[in-house]
Amino acid sequence: MVDTLIRPDRDQIQHWLDSFSVETYLCDNCQAIHLTALQRCEGVMEARLFTDPEWVLLSCEAELKPTGLLPLLGEMGNLNATYPTTKIFVDIQDSTLPRLVVSQSLYVGAGVTLKQFEHFFTQTSEIIEQVVGECNDNGVLMPNDEEAPVEASSTNTVH
Repeated sequence: MVDTLIRPDRDQIQHWLDSFSVETYLCDNCQAIHLTALQRCEGVMEARLFTDPEWVLLSCEAELKPTGLLPLLGEMGNLNATYPTTKIFVDIQDSTLPRLVVSQSLYVGAGVTLKQFEHFFTQTSEIIEQVVGECNDNGVLMPNDEEAPVEASSTNTVH
């Protein structure tokens, strides 16, 4: 039996995630599917799945401690070599603390099967958990319960 190739839209992706029993919610600001379980990981601010007619992008953002930026940048080559299919980088903006971004995309323009999407989602989620775990072990991420410094306390969630 051959699985059918589908060019999934956000509703189809949401249906597939529901079939995997993945807890999600939709955000009015960014039109992404937020992944509740990944957002519960220590240090993670946002974990989202974006859909596009050609691509699906699973992205996770974690806020860095100001003292964690240089050690993480020193490890960035090793992280990217360890996880070659994943984009791992630091996003630095004037108005917020630096953020670690871990993301992976899946080309869906030619179609994708449910099994292919499930493999992508499972693999990417595991990689994100591993990278975030390594960064937590190295003490570079801002803990979820710790308040940001006063000068950065007015940060807005990037969408």
